[in-house]
Amino acid sequence: MLFRSSLFVPSALGALLMACGTAPRNDDGAARVDRPDESLDSPAPPQQRGAERTKSTDAKLTVGQGIQIMGATYGFNCGAPGGNETGALSSACDGLGACDYRVDYRIIGDPAPNCAKNYTAYYTCSDGIVREASLPAEATGSVLHLSCLGITVLDATYGLNCGVAGGNETDTLAAACDGLGACDYFVDYLFIGDPAPNCAKTYTASYRCGDGIMRNVSLPAEATGKVAHLSCYGVAVSDATYGGNCGAPNGNETNTLADTCDGFESCWYQVDSRVIGNPAPNCAKTYTASYRCGDGSVNSVNLPAEANGDTTVLYCGPGYSYVGCFTDQPNRDLSGPSERLDTAGDVLERCVDFCRGQGQFFAGLQYGDQCFCGNTFDHYGPATNCNMPCTYDPGETCGGTWANSVYRVQ
Repeated sequence: MLFRSSLFVPSALGALLMACGTAPRNDDGAARVDRPDESLDSPAPPQQRGAERTKSTDAKLTVGQGIQIMGATYGFNCGAPGGNETGALSSACDGLGACDYRVDYRIIGDPAPNCAKNYTAYYTCSDGIVREASLPAEATGSVLHLSCLGITVLDATYGLNCGVAGGNETDTLAAACDGLGACDYFVDYLFIGDPAPNCAKTYTASYRCGDGIMRNVSLPAEATGKVAHLSCYGVAVSDATYGGNCGAPNGNETNTLADTCDGFESCWYQVDSRVIGNPAPNCAKTYTASYRCGDGSVNSVNLPAEANGDTTVLYCGPGYSYVGCFTDQPNRDLSGPSERLDTAGDVLERCVDFCRGQGQFFAGLQYGDQCFCGNTFDHYGPATNCNMPCTYDPGETCGGTWANSVYRVQ
């Protein structure tokens, strides 16, 4: 829930924030609809102090992007002191993109015996807006869900190209989509009205996710009957350059790539000089890009020269999955790009990111430090000797002699 009224602050919030010495930031908007059931997959260990954090997006976001607890109280309805749970909840959840926190009086204590206690928390994300998460009495045994990965609509306009005042659709879109991880919004003039009769109208919107980056979505005229797709799980392009190695201006492809891929969990993009132009004639040009996903991770694309005609994939879906161990031969089973992983670090992640950035479906680790990519495999059958530790990351297995540990990366 987002606080969106400057006229009313619940007494529990006022007392709790006074106890914490903090005042809320407010905004305006409306209730939202059709919240999907969001699942979180990475189990987290119980905390030494406080309740158990059951599941969360464990990767810490950079400072100011993830959850920041302002205050938390167990049993406020029973007269318990405001903020009695702030430290424990902060220890469990601060900096995470999302956090599921199980309330357990056996761990955190019982501040008001013989009274059924609620649990209330207030927190901010990078946008500074105060959010509330609460559990009704009796809260013990229940799970509190906090998230900074959802949508916050900043602006939406239907008919800007027809001279309509900007922002005429902001409240309606916010009511439908704020707080959701992803939202498909059907534009219907019968519902939202026709601000410019006899003019074919566009629909444009901007919104922000927990990573703080502003994303845009636009529908061409006539927009009514079309669906605007907003997503905080998807791609947010930061920068893209075609021909940087040839002196072309940095970022010359950012808007084109963003218009194509922003908001999608997976986006195939083909570099085509007939569409984007040739910024450096008679020079073989690279194509580079960087983008963020909803969890705050930063990813890159690097296509070697000449990149024209090449296809890459920008991907913010599930990370990767192990397929199996497969035989290789000099005529490679995975016949796409390859590289040697000859520096310390997370070898598997680097190989997956490399192959994904090259637009390939599969990644294969072999002989300790070799990474192969391809869109097909299993030309020579399965193998049984994928048991060699990665040279620069011994905790991972990197195939074997003429054997690939194969992962699906798209």
